[in-house]
Amino acid sequence: MSSDLKPDIDLNQITLSDNQYLGVDNDGIGGEIVVRITYANETLQNIEIVAQSETGEVGGQAVKKLPDKMVAANTYEVDGITGASVSSRAIKNAVKDAIQKAKKAQPSL
Repeated sequence: MSSDLKPDIDLNQITLSDNQYLGVDNDGIGGEIVVRITYANETLQNIEIVAQSETGEVGGQAVKKLPDKMVAANTYEVDGITGASVSSRAIKNAVKDAIQKAKKAQPSL
């Protein structure tokens, strides 16, 4: 089932700098969530949500709060936002996807 809210985004059009990786999850309330993380030296330095269609009031809280929470903890394994469990899970899964890509690209020494 497709969502009318699903963002129409071409991942190849998203600019990536050094140590930046994209992560995607398709199970948000509004469909696809795309994040861009900055990850270096096994440290999650920044998370940007570059595409999402979550509901403003509830899911929007997860969009606003979770990135900073994950950067501070240096992991996607943080508590979700109360009332926004689907959005929280989708954002965390997108960040997990991006971290896995980063770890493949930056093997530990």
